[in-house]
Amino acid sequence: MSLNDTKRDLARLEAVLDAHGANPGRWPAADAERLMGLARSDSQAQRALRDAQALDRVLAVAPAGSPGGLEGLTARIMSEVAAKQPVARVSAEIVPLPIRAVAAKSAMTRRSSWVWQACAAMAAALIVGFYVGGSDLVAPTLQQVAGLSVDEADLAAPAGQPVIDEPQEGELL
Repeated sequence: MSLNDTKRDLARLEAVLDAHGANPGRWPAADAERLMGLARSDSQAQRALRDAQALDRVLAVAPAGSPGGLEGLTARIMSEVAAKQPVARVSAEIVPLPIRAVAAKSAMTRRSSWVWQACAAMAAALIVGFYVGGSDLVAPTLQQVAGLSVDEADLAAPAGQPVIDEPQEGELL
């Protein structure tokens, strides 16, 4: 007999012992001969058979339940539960939720999604701004724009003398 056959037979013996007990007379006829041979030759099978025989002895001396014992037990349990519950029952009013509550939740979800999209767009703009500001791509253009904004009066005034900007004709104050 191979190792796999032995394992399979041990599993079958344990299943038969669980279902029918240790008495081979109650076992299925097709399995009884083979499983008794296994119990005589294998130490694990012998141990499983001894455990089942011990359980059968315990069950044999255990008091038998009275007919209708389950119904009596159920009645005792239910009476104990009823004795411990409060007598007064409180009724509750069921309030149906308006459909708008579901729509409001949906609107909150859309608003939350919109906020995240706006934050993501601002973060992307910030990153692009840092990149462009730190690179030399726009520096020459910025210098040209800065040069255009310099007044010629600033250039003509001597250093240290404040430049007074007087309104030109047609210019509003």
